Parts: sequence; structure tokens; C-alpha cells
Amino acid sequence: MKRFPLIAVFLLLALSLSACSGSFAPTSWPGLGIDPAGETAFLAYQNQVYAVDTATGALQWTYPAEADRKRTFFAPPVYTPNGEVLVGGYDNILVSLDPALGTENWIFDAGSRIVGSPLATEDAIYLPTAGGNLYALDLEGNPIWDAPFHSEKDLWAPPVLDNGVLYVGGMDHNLYALNASDGSIRWQTPLGGAINSAPLLHEGVLYLGTFAQQVVAVDAEIGTILWDVPTDGWVWATPQTASGLLYVGDVSGAFYALKMEDGSLAWQSIPDGPIVSQGLVVGDTVYFTTESGTLYAVDAAKGGPVWEYSVEKGELYTAPQPINGDILIAPTGGDALLIAVNAETGAKRWQFTPEKK
Repeated sequence: MKRFPLIAVFLLLALSLSACSGSFAPTSWPGLGIDPAGETAFLAYQNQVYAVDTATGALQWTYPAEADRKRTFFAPPVYTPNGEVLVGGYDNILVSLDPALGTENWIFDAGSRIVGSPLATEDAIYLPTAGGNLYALDLEGNPIWDAPFHSEKDLWAPPVLDNGVLYVGGMDHNLYALNASDGSIRWQTPLGGAINSAPLLHEGVLYLGTFAQQVVAVDAEIGTILWDVPTDGWVWATPQTASGLLYVGDVSGAFYALKMEDGSLAWQSIPDGPIVSQGLVVGDTVYFTTESGTLYAVDAAKGGPVWEYSVEKGELYTAPQPINGDILIAPTGGDALLIAVNAETGAKRWQFTPEKK
């Protein structure tokens, strides 16, 4: 049996304590976001948010300027269409930052911990919370629904928006379709396990994984389950797609390529540890990370190895991000907080290590 102590403890706590209306703060790993121009990486980790130049790995700013032990960040920062950076924290606060300076534009108190990223559109911001609320805000942080949508358990996943409908999964095992205008429910479908990542919406079908050890396809219009397939372990992250295949990993340490029409297995890879983050498809290559600290590059069509890169210290829970021919990874528990790896060769280009104070 594979052993994965850190993530096993985290997931067991998540399942046992998620009903406590936001009383549980998961062990933090870095949340990583990129600006649309690909020039800056925004890394939320522990007590600060870092802005890092993606060409050189140089630090641009930190927020707050001095680390505050009362504030802890986990959710990946989100760059908004109107040019702001949104970061949620365990202190219940969603903050909007100036991406060039790291200064505050506005803050919103959500009343409970923020674990997942918000969804930012040109018209609104949709914020999930560990208290089970989904808030709709305007671009200045003011509520626009009469009341937030409320689930009986935590909402850790950002919603997906399409044609005026929000799709969001909950730790209460339900996938919801909500009217974006007011948060009212259009349909809800129980899936038998906790959902803590956003669904993938593709051509009218929602694809997602659950803690019931399955990947599920759901009709986005009416919420019926089209197919479901078992996995060897809990599925933590959002599936990714290319060329008619779904790519997704599980915490047992298996990475799957599934055919989108019926969920049948195209190929499977067994790396060196549990997989928590979503994969990344760039061209003909799929990249994914493991708790053991390895970034894998595999052939997207057949799953054969291309290269692998292992961090010197730490684990990898954060989703890899593409940037200017590189793949960015954010280790947990090591010296470097951010590493740029050449996408073609797997060679390290630079790393960002914050100064110790």
C-alpha cells in the first residue's frame, strides 16, 4: 500500500470536520496565479502573498509588507478582468490588490474562512467560503444578491459560469446549478462524495471528481449523470481536457486519461506519490505533480514519459502553471517557494526563495 502521511491526515480532517461551518483550516500549501500578460506570478502562502517576476524569479512585492501571523493564505490569487488581484484568507477576508504595487483596493469580510479562489468575471465576483456561503459581489466588493447562496457544508471550490448559470460543487456531496442573477437553485445532483474542486465544463457537460473515488460526467442543462467511473482514490482536482481525453489524478497515486464520451480508460500512469493538483495540458504534453515532489511530463496521447523533475526539498500540491515556455511549480516545505522548469527539457531555469527575517 502506498503511504502518504501528510495528505492522508489532511483529507481525513477535511471529511470529519467540514461540517463545522468553517471551523477547520487545512494545512496550507501555496496557491499560485498568473497575470494575463504572463509577466508576474502571484503566490499565496502562509502569512503573505508574493509577486514574482516570471522572467527572472525576482521579488516585486509582498502583501502584507510584514508577515502577520493572524493572516494565512491558501487560495490561488485571481487576476480580474478589470486589472486587480483577488486573494482570500483564513481570516475571512477577501482582499483586492493593485497588481503592480501590492496595495489594497478594497476588502470584503466573508464571515468565515476562504479556502477556494473566487470566480471573477467582467461583471461580478463569486466567492465560495468554508461557512457554506457563495457570495456574489460587484467589482468593488459590494454584495449584489439579497442573500448569499448557502450550502449545509463548506464550499471550497470556485464556481463555473456559463450563460447565466453558476455550477458549484460542495462538501455536502451535491453539485449545484444556480441562477447567477440571484443565487437561486436551478437543479442539484447528489454525487455520493465531497466535491472540493470546480467542475470542467465542456460542450454542455460537466466533468468532475469526488471523494467517493470517482470521476463523473453530468448534463449541464438538467443535472442528470451521464456516466461515472471509479478511481483508486479520492479525486481532489478539476479534470483537464484535450483531444477528446480527460486527464485527472487521485490521492492513491494514479493518473488517468479517460475518454470523454464514456469515461473508459485510454491510459493510466503510476507515478511516485499521491496527486492532489490538477494536470496541465500544453500541446502534446501533460504535466502533473506528486506529493513526493516530482513534476512529470508525459505524452498526452499515450502516457509515455517525456521527462521528470524532482524538487530538492518539499512536496508538490499546487497545480503547475505554464509561462513563456516554462512550467512553474510551487513546493511546500522546501527552501524555494517557486521554481521555473523548462517545458521541453525539464531543466530548472530559476527559483524564488524569500529572504529569511
